[in-house]
Amino acid sequence: MRHLMVVSIIAFLLSAVVEDAQANVQYSLTDLGTLGTYQCIATAVNDSGQVAGYASFPDGTQHAFLYSNGAATDLGTLYGATRMRATGIDSAGQVVGSGYTKAKGYFAFSYSNGTLSDLGTFPSARYSSAYANAINDSGQVAGMGYTASGAAHGFVCTDGAFTDVGVLPNYPSGSEATAINDSRQVAGYAEDPSGVDRAFLYNNGEMTDLGTLGGASSRANGINDIGQVVGVAATVSSGGHAFLYTSGNMTDLGMLPGCSSTTAEDINNSGQIVGFAYANGFGDYAFVYRDGAMSKLDDLIDPTLGWHLFAANAINDNGCIVGSGVAPGSGQHAYLLTPIPEPSTLALLGIGAVSLFGYAWRRRRA
Repeated sequence: MRHLMVVSIIAFLLSAVVEDAQANVQYSLTDLGTLGTYQCIATAVNDSGQVAGYASFPDGTQHAFLYSNGAATDLGTLYGATRMRATGIDSAGQVVGSGYTKAKGYFAFSYSNGTLSDLGTFPSARYSSAYANAINDSGQVAGMGYTASGAAHGFVCTDGAFTDVGVLPNYPSGSEATAINDSRQVAGYAEDPSGVDRAFLYNNGEMTDLGTLGGASSRANGINDIGQVVGVAATVSSGGHAFLYTSGNMTDLGMLPGCSSTTAEDINNSGQIVGFAYANGFGDYAFVYRDGAMSKLDDLIDPTLGWHLFAANAINDNGCIVGSGVAPGSGQHAYLLTPIPEPSTLALLGIGAVSLFGYAWRRRRA
């Protein structure tokens, strides 16, 4: 009995130590590097942990990258483009984004199995410029191109065929599709003649105005597979607030202490949301919103790493988050955060290990 009590005390102490050590550190951080330059941004992540993004160089050029199996690959260029930005990735590792040349303007591209391709634009487009913003697991791409009249309209590209998502009745000047889910629902924003934006959800050929949080404008940035939409909306009395739109209702996700605005960038199928908050000229702070609460990501990583995370751009269904932050003494890097198991889980594992040790010890004494 005395030995059993000793084992129980050890288990209790071990669980207390583990829980204290892990109380605030909820994510491990992987530095994705910079492609050898001073600034790198991760924009998208799939459920396998592959990451897309782009790096900016001192001469003004930008290179798209794919991070996979522990290494970042420069995706190269089309048409001698000086700027290549990757903005979306699907479960197969296909990347989409936009490039720029002086002669052509912006063009939408895809990258798959080492090959870059021009996605094209509307068949009757007045201008050749196009942007690709997101891709779903069926390879359908959401973005923006120009119609025959020269108006900017959001599109869905399926196997090279472009569907115009149209505009909202009170926001006729143009639209942009920013996100797409596996049910081909699209989120984005439309614009009125004065430049005011309004978030929309496009589903089965119909565009729905998502409204605001009392102010004039809103933008949708992300959507999950059950049709929940996130973005930023103006309020009556303060700056923009991050929102969650679900089942016809827009919910204000609130504010981080000391900040003046928040923007939600992405949402996964568990309803976890990521984005950033702006702190009255003192910088941005990446956040995660879970279980009804918004948390600064700086507070959820190991403080001894010395990182400041100022943007969270995407989250996958495993809870992995990507964005950009400032690494100690080395500029702006892209990062990947991976959730660490709950402290209670680790404590239980410790208790189990000690209990098994105690059982084995008692067996040897018997």
